Amino acid sequence: MYPAKKLSALLNALEIHGLVAEYHGDMDVDITSLSHDSRKVEKGALFACKGIRFRYDFLNGASQLGAAAYFSETRYEECPLPCIIVTNIRHAMVIIAREFYGNPQDKLKIVGITGTKGKTTTAFFIKNIFRDFAGCEQAYLTSIEMFTGKRESETGMTTPEPFDLYRYFYNAVNNGIKHLVMEVSSQAYNVDRVYGLTFDVGIFLNIGIDHISPSEHKDFNEYFSCKLRLMDNCRHAVINANMDNWEEVYQRAKSSAVTESITVYANDEKGNVRISDITPQPNGSFSFNVSQNGIEKEFKLKIPGRFNVENAAAAICACRRLGISDSFIASGLKNTTVEGRMQVIQKGSLTAIVDYAHNFLSMSKLLESVVADFPNRPITMIFGCSGGKAYMRRKDIGTLAGQYAYRVFLTRSDPNFEDVNSICEEIASFIKPFGDKYEIIIDREKAIHKAVTTARENEIIMVTGKGDEAFDGICGVDVPRKCDAQMVSEALELI
Repeated sequence: MYPAKKLSALLNALEIHGLVAEYHGDMDVDITSLSHDSRKVEKGALFACKGIRFRYDFLNGASQLGAAAYFSETRYEECPLPCIIVTNIRHAMVIIAREFYGNPQDKLKIVGITGTKGKTTTAFFIKNIFRDFAGCEQAYLTSIEMFTGKRESETGMTTPEPFDLYRYFYNAVNNGIKHLVMEVSSQAYNVDRVYGLTFDVGIFLNIGIDHISPSEHKDFNEYFSCKLRLMDNCRHAVINANMDNWEEVYQRAKSSAVTESITVYANDEKGNVRISDITPQPNGSFSFNVSQNGIEKEFKLKIPGRFNVENAAAAICACRRLGISDSFIASGLKNTTVEGRMQVIQKGSLTAIVDYAHNFLSMSKLLESVVADFPNRPITMIFGCSGGKAYMRRKDIGTLAGQYAYRVFLTRSDPNFEDVNSICEEIASFIKPFGDKYEIIIDREKAIHKAVTTARENEIIMVTGKGDEAFDGICGVDVPRKCDAQMVSEALELI
């Protein structure tokens, strides 16, 4: 349970921000929780009527479960509950969450990470550096795991909705935590989940064409514009100059009224932090040097994939800006692994790689790394594409598979309400110009089994798109299955 707030206190916070159109009923009622999901309402909750698909039935259901009041952009006169009518439901959710939980964000050092790829791995680098620096686990909110002093239930979103986000901030503060790192998606800014939140450090990793669909962003400009908003809302900006459009990101940070400093990292003279001497290690990981202010320091990674050096450099820059010494940074980096991110499984001459890569930028970086680190070895790829979103991935990843792989197995990967075979056939149409090298096997486990048991000597088998997720999204339901690493390991035991 959380400390109760009077509805009048929440009303006052909204009025200060000019968000109140009108209000009705008893404003002296106690609010003991916040909810935007009518199925999860607790007695005493303030319920948010939000979303383009919202129906009165949701509010009625919340009322029956014990909601004490609601707020909305529309008044529902048939509902007898006290209500606050607001001019912007999304902004109101943030203001109410802050007031209800006592502005916990002000008691934390928060690092926000955006980019088309690498957010989760960078977050894990930083959370482990925070852990070594603080002497105990610090808070992190990632797309695969969340911790605020205890494990938090996943929301299914890269960046949680405000009611969840500020509850996590509150839990972290209540558990004595002082540092938090989180992923910040383009959708988080598109629908104002992080409205008004100033990050102590904002990291911009990279940008590629992704998340373009009727349910996400209408075009690249909108997608990029949403990601750029992190640079408007961070005290210290960390920017990767190895990416396309980096100058625009830099200028955005430079023009921000809140930005106090900008750190640019690169493998050439563009950066005031310079990456050099990337050296493969026998175990598949890397060492590399970072130069800043005339001082060069070597760091080592445990996680494979040379593209992760850029992610590590971002973590180094962010943590240095927060005053964390290189000794804690080095220990945090070299002990980081991320399940389902560049996870290497070997048996005999075969090497299997399980990775979450699911868009053009992440897949191209992964393939470039594999070719560089495992030269002249045949590559088999096993993947699919999600249904109902980011349709360009089918062309982009299909083309990459045609260019790099000698065999491709197309399979199920979160089809949701689309036909799996149709998705695979669309991907296949972009592989065909490179030869008849693909096979469609809808069952993911069967696809992995065939790829592994028919592999050539020294083959690289890449299973991508799902990482360590142990489910498939089918018709709006997460259907449990074995994770890719388990299926790969079991198939390798058969040879």
